[in-house]
Amino acid sequence: MNTQEGSRLDYVANGPDRCFHSKDELFTRISDEMLASHRLDAVAYGENADDAKGPDRPGARAATIHHVLRPLVVLILTSPPYAGWRGFGSFPALTRRQRRASRHGFLTTSP
Repeated sequence: MNTQEGSRLDYVANGPDRCFHSKDELFTRISDEMLASHRLDAVAYGENADDAKGPDRPGARAATIHHVLRPLVVLILTSPPYAGWRGFGSFPALTRRQRRASRHGFLTTSP
């Protein structure tokens, strides 16, 4: 998939909302057809619980507009605990968090 951030004047202006324009371009390019061809139900991205605490999150605003999921925020995963983590089965507190995520529709199967 090719994105065209460089053709967006708001992105090139390099303002404080540059991340919004970058994510907006990316999420716009991810079409329903692309999801269907990969047998995906939704798009998710890597905003974590620490990121979500920030008062101004332009990329998160783009995710909201495009209905992109934030499973790490729902699981309350912050940067240090999951850094280097390589799979659901190796995360000690996953069971409780997995149940929480499942209620939000992020995880549908056991590790």
